[in-house]
Amino acid sequence: MKTEAMKKHLKKIATLLCFILLIQNCTVYKSANVSLYEASQSNAKVKITNSNGEKLKFYRVEQSEDGKFLGNKRVRVLKGKNIYKSSLINTKAIEKVQIQDKLSSTLVNVPLIAGGAVVGLSGAGLLILGLNGYL
Repeated sequence: MKTEAMKKHLKKIATLLCFILLIQNCTVYKSANVSLYEASQSNAKVKITNSNGEKLKFYRVEQSEDGKFLGNKRVRVLKGKNIYKSSLINTKAIEKVQIQDKLSSTLVNVPLIAGGAVVGLSGAGLLILGLNGYL
């Protein structure tokens, strides 16, 4: 009986921690529209909305020597190093360019991580109490 109840609690805790890990990487973008040049100078994450409504998210936007803009997307991590893929940005189809609001992104993520830690620690405490027969 006790093990079944503990398994239910562990499943709930594991689900909550997975949810918090997924939210942890949330990015908030500024509502103001900026130029691609400003986005390339900002050295921040960029979200571009095309005229057909498609949203493209880039880790960075760079301007090449010939004046064209390239968007870098993180493809994967290989041996601790990020691997990026660059793609040419069609400047004619752009409707809106937004850059990451670093302060807001941090303010959103910190409470979520702290709340997850509190819930995780309290769940672990309940599990220990249950294993020792106090519950």
